Amino acid sequence: MKINLKRTLAFMIDLSLSAGVATIVTFLFELISFNDYNIPFYLVIICILCKDLTFENGSIGKNMLKLKLVQSEENSTVSIIVKLLRNVTCFIWPIEGLILFVTKKRLTDMLFKTQVIG
Repeated sequence: MKINLKRTLAFMIDLSLSAGVATIVTFLFELISFNDYNIPFYLVIICILCKDLTFENGSIGKNMLKLKLVQSEENSTVSIIVKLLRNVTCFIWPIEGLILFVTKKRLTDMLFKTQVIG
């Protein structure tokens, strides 16, 4: 399977898990009659930003598909700060998608000199 397809599937897994967590939290809020529906929304955002922090090699989706997030030059582990910052562009996904389509690399992979290997 091509690496970009595996990366896309990994992101979809991570997004599904984030949505699942938010759904469970929303359901629990309903049970206790807590009506602040902004909290699950913010929880999804936090899950997306922090998705690569779950394992040393990246997100749950990346680990399920045997992908590994590394620094490009030395194939070493990526720092926590870089793992957080590289997910900020998920919120401008149309631009990120266009850059990925044209260059075959994510914007943040180019900025932070990271790569996902399989």
